[in-house]
Amino acid sequence: FALITTLCLVSTLLATRDFAHLIALAPIVKVAGERLMMVKTAATFARELVLDDGFARMTRQELSDGLLFVIDEIRRTDRLIRLGNNAEAGIAKGADERNEEHNTVMYGAVCPWTEQSWQDKHGAVTVGGLNAEARPATASQLNEHAGAHTHADGGEHDGPWTCVDPAKPSVGSGGLLSVLVAFENALESVLHRYGLPADHERGKKLFHYQEHPLGSLEASMHLASKYTVRLQADRLQVLMNDADVAYVLASSDGYLSQGLTYVMELFDHELDLILKAAVSLNELLFALYVITVVVGFWYLLFNWSVSHAACEAESARALVRQIPLFVLAADETDKVADFFHKDEHKEHRDELERSHSL
Repeated sequence: FALITTLCLVSTLLATRDFAHLIALAPIVKVAGERLMMVKTAATFARELVLDDGFARMTRQELSDGLLFVIDEIRRTDRLIRLGNNAEAGIAKGADERNEEHNTVMYGAVCPWTEQSWQDKHGAVTVGGLNAEARPATASQLNEHAGAHTHADGGEHDGPWTCVDPAKPSVGSGGLLSVLVAFENALESVLHRYGLPADHERGKKLFHYQEHPLGSLEASMHLASKYTVRLQADRLQVLMNDADVAYVLASSDGYLSQGLTYVMELFDHELDLILKAAVSLNELLFALYVITVVVGFWYLLFNWSVSHAACEAESARALVRQIPLFVLAADETDKVADFFHKDEHKEHRDELERSHSL
């Protein structure tokens, strides 16, 4: 009983040791998703601000406020993920302190998220003795592949792990963080050239849903009458000719988006490792519990039952030896003998009856 109770307590206490890791990782995963969403939202706001054709059902001032708010949110979420130290967000320790692979991707010279786009164009390749389809899972493997993509003269191979942003080749050698900073700078440049003086708080209100007092249909009609939709052909040329605008639009679904998605995959992989370790430990403890109950407990109970039966038999023999049969009459002695041998006598009588019946 004590052993079974101990196993139950150990199973419960060991499982709780992973709770802290799960609780700490959950807000990081959430904020990483928000960062990626804000990057895509920023590209949409920048495009609509440049076009300014009314199709977004937002004024130029609203687009400017919204873009400023999104830029601030990208920086806020990025600091939370990397540095942490924010009790309000529930992130005490950032990814810089807890995930080595994250640091290699954010600050190193290796960009594994470019692997898929390379394979789509050139097919599977083998670099440094490892097939590019087999994505390394540790920081040391990532660094090894970064070294395998470097020429003797210090230049980089044009391969699936090369850290060069196709939309802006001068960006990328400093890791994903340098790409994100370049994206933020490009957004600020777009806001400065095509937007109006913006306010963060006004932009924040755009992301809070409010039910229109007139209802959905009336609200749609109100929006249709409030904004003027007009096509400006010269603005379409800006999308293609302005380097910053082109870089923002290319990054929203390209190099930067792929890199941030890869970072989220790293966090998901860390989460999977924690859960798999917890499940494996639980299976091990359950196996020990089954062995204890089925083998140990049953074996001890069986042995105890046999030993107890043997003791009872010995006690019965001692009792019989203490009966003063020598002072009893012959018929009384036979009754005592019949009590202890009644089964044998019954079998004997049954045999006699069967023989007489034949």
